[in-house]
Amino acid sequence: MVHRSAVLLVLLAACGTSAAADPGQLLRDSAKAMTDVRTVQADVAFGPGARVLGFQLLSATGKVKRPTDSDTTGKVKAAGAVIQPELVTVGGKFYLREAQFLPYHELTGTEAAGYPNAGRLLDTQHGVTAVLPKGMKPALAGGEPIDGHDCNKLTANYSPDALNDALAPIKLTDDVRATLWIDKDSKLIRRVRFAGHLFDPATDSFVDVRLHDFNTALDIASPV
Repeated sequence: MVHRSAVLLVLLAACGTSAAADPGQLLRDSAKAMTDVRTVQADVAFGPGARVLGFQLLSATGKVKRPTDSDTTGKVKAAGAVIQPELVTVGGKFYLREAQFLPYHELTGTEAAGYPNAGRLLDTQHGVTAVLPKGMKPALAGGEPIDGHDCNKLTANYSPDALNDALAPIKLTDDVRATLWIDKDSKLIRRVRFAGHLFDPATDSFVDVRLHDFNTALDIASPV
C-alpha cells in the first residue's frame, strides 16, 4: 500500500511543474496582441549586402500610427557618403526627402513601394503581424530579456510567399530564419531578426528590428 505522504509529494510535484510554452500558440497569441497596437517605434539594423535602389542600407528608425501613418528615416551610403532619406506617409499620401537638407516631395504609391516603410510592420493584411502564424517548424530557444522585459525566444522559418509583402521592397528567393523575442506578459514582439539570403542569393545577411514605445502618444504630421 502506497503511503499517503508519498502520494501527497507526487501531487505537489505535479502541481509545481508547468508545461513548456507551445511555440505555435505563442506565434498566434503574439499576432493577436499586435493587432491591438495603435502606435509603435522601431529601430532597424541591416546586415551585409543590404541594398535598395542602389543604396547600401545601414540602419533605420521608424514610428508608426495606425491605420496608415508612418515616418521612416534611413541611414544609407551612396558614393562614399552617408545620407539620411526620410519617408513620411500621412492619410494615404507619401512624402520623401532624399537627405535631411532637402525639401520633401510627394511620391506616387508605385514610387513609394520601392522604399522601406515602417508602416508595413503593423499591416494586418500583409505586415509582420499578419505573417507571424505562418512560421514553419517553430521552436523555443529559451528566454532573454529585451529592454527590461522578460521574453520567450523562439525560431521559425518563413517562405518568400509569406514574407515578401512584409519585407518589401526586399524580394526573397528562398526561406529565411526568424528569431523572435515575445514578451511573456503582453505577448508583444519586442525584437525580431530575419536571417538568410535577404538581398542576394549568394550572401547571408539579416534585418534586425527592435520594437518599443508601444501605444504611446504619437503625432505624425504632413511635412508639406
